[in-house]
Amino acid sequence: MFGNFVRRVARIHILLAILGFLVVIVIARSFVARLFTDPLTQLAHPSSKADPEFKQVWEQARTLLQQITHAFPDDPQTWNLAGQIHSRFGRASDAKACWKRCLAIDPKFVEGYHRLGFLATEAGDFKLAAEYYRQACKVDPNSAVYPTLLAEVLMQDGQLEEARHVLEKCLQKHPEAVAARALLAQVLCQLRKDGSAIFHAQ
Repeated sequence: MFGNFVRRVARIHILLAILGFLVVIVIARSFVARLFTDPLTQLAHPSSKADPEFKQVWEQARTLLQQITHAFPDDPQTWNLAGQIHSRFGRASDAKACWKRCLAIDPKFVEGYHRLGFLATEAGDFKLAAEYYRQACKVDPNSAVYPTLLAEVLMQDGQLEEARHVLEKCLQKHPEAVAARALLAQVLCQLRKDGSAIFHAQ
């Protein structure tokens, strides 16, 4: 029984490596070939229907995704990878569904909240992004990353006092968190507390 488990783990790692390698190769080839001809927006969204090469690669990636998710439907890492691939190909709604599947399997899978928060931020829904980052903070209370991301979307949503509170609390636990300190300086500047802002910027 233990041997079967080891073989199962080895198989999933091999499949994930193959899929990741395929995507990396495609992105690298596209970047080199198009760096001086395509706008950055097209490089960031290689799912353009006008590009037959990307369409072909997407079909290959989708086939591998179907095989992996069928073989390991109860592994949140499987759906996390699927979400990242969908996102890289500009398929935000499919990516969102995959990361929600992660959380349905494991509500403490913090990467799911992180990725969903990013999608919501990209869509301009800062209130929803804040909710996802709050969940991430609850799941991983020792992280300095999630409070900083939460404060950033709160700041974008105009909730400066709450952003300030989140960052100050974060810096009490993580005084070395440079990103949180720099963001707090921006928040304080917007709140017109310039003296304190200078301290945090330093």
